[in-house]
Amino acid sequence: RNGKSNRLRGTRMNRRWWYVYFAQRSNDDAIKIGMSGDVSRRIQALRCEHGRDLRLLAYADAGPQTERNLHCAFAEHRLDGEWFAPSKKLLDLIAYAAEHEKISWHILAVANSEVAG
Repeated sequence: RNGKSNRLRGTRMNRRWWYVYFAQRSNDDAIKIGMSGDVSRRIQALRCEHGRDLRLLAYADAGPQTERNLHCAFAEHRLDGEWFAPSKKLLDLIAYAAEHEKISWHILAVANSEVAG
């Protein structure tokens, strides 16, 4: 099957499909790392909260452990809750996810090693 479906579905968990997604606010360029079973609906809800200019940058087939790993890997760039400053490593990861619809574990490992080191 080519292309993305209207209802974005990813990792199957508890009879649901999950995606980790990356969305960016235009007013401060903050990036949300979140998880949803219905990314389109979640982005619509976020636009009600944060303004119409919020845009979906990428999504990847992944579940809650991946979301937690991403939050830990980019913790030093956390602004508030699940919102992060757009660091080069985060932008690299998002670019990979946008192209491949999956997380680059190499980029994540580099981000984790920089946090640990």
